[in-house]
Amino acid sequence: MLADSLSASPPPVADAGVLGLIARIDITPHHPFDPAVLHPAAVDGLRRAVADGLGDLYADMPFAGPSRNGWVTVDVDTIGDWGTDYFSRLEIAQVGLLANSAKEAYYIGAILDGDPLSGEHRYELRFGPDDFPPVDAFWSVTMYLNPQGFLVENPIGRYHLGSLTKDLTYGPDGSLTLYLQRENPGPDKESNWLPTTESGVLLRLILRQYLPTPDILTGRYAPPAVVRVDR
Repeated sequence: MLADSLSASPPPVADAGVLGLIARIDITPHHPFDPAVLHPAAVDGLRRAVADGLGDLYADMPFAGPSRNGWVTVDVDTIGDWGTDYFSRLEIAQVGLLANSAKEAYYIGAILDGDPLSGEHRYELRFGPDDFPPVDAFWSVTMYLNPQGFLVENPIGRYHLGSLTKDLTYGPDGSLTLYLQRENPGPDKESNWLPTTESGVLLRLILRQYLPTPDILTGRYAPPAVVRVDR
């Protein structure tokens, strides 16, 4: 697969060093990889390297790092523009395949409220009148399976809520409460309901902030925390 990718999308000059390393194990552009040409010990070492490397990767995933109000942030200076930081590129590929430049869209995630977020519990995400993401385009909150990263199937076919969602119900003070739970919270709250996973199935929230303002990019803004309400 890597050899095919190198052929279809020629790498930049900055990758010359790592290309030289992988050429030593016969991975080069326009040349199908054949493990049979390698010594069996080398093949065994590559298999072990993949397993050990994934262990290191999951131990240092972006969502395992520092967070603000339970939302894990990422480096605005490197996200989507990795250069030769191959480990970070691999981390993002494992989480979501790709990432935009933070100036275009800044994504942050929540998987914990102290405990892993899970479908057997009910949660709320309340934006006060002054708590909405300061963006020049729009923002949204999307529900995913964790760690698989797929959208959460649900009976109303609703996968995200945000500033472009029609018919949201706001409080008299301009606040907005999103109800994150598997069961319908009732007709008075259904417009703000984002269905979660089945009981016992972990979930992940992604807050997308499109055309984020400097308050987001400099860390002055932090979204409100996801709060479990059935303790």
